Amino acid sequence: MSSTLVALLDNVSGPQCGPELVLATVPGYQGGSHSVGLSGSFVGTVALEGSIDGKQWFLLSTWRQPGLIAVNGVFWGLRGRVTFYARGSVNMQLRYGQAAGAAKEER
Repeated sequence: MSSTLVALLDNVSGPQCGPELVLATVPGYQGGSHSVGLSGSFVGTVALEGSIDGKQWFLLSTWRQPGLIAVNGVFWGLRGRVTFYARGSVNMQLRYGQAAGAAKEER
């Protein structure tokens, strides 16, 4: 199995939703463990949301400081959201697995 690293939030400086990472269209995506890292110097609250159908989004985790977590499951997509913002800059990255030999898709 190989893995791909993508940015869900990139130097965000205000309350907003990041772009949806549509995993359902990634060749070889099989779900499993997803590593999610939050970095930056910020005061605020950041959420990770997941969807199984692309229509309804569910809260999977929240942070108030940088950190790393693992989220298990098979998702249609994932996205980051800054739900409260006071100051600073926020970055969120996701690493997910793909079956060996699958084409990688960098975003």
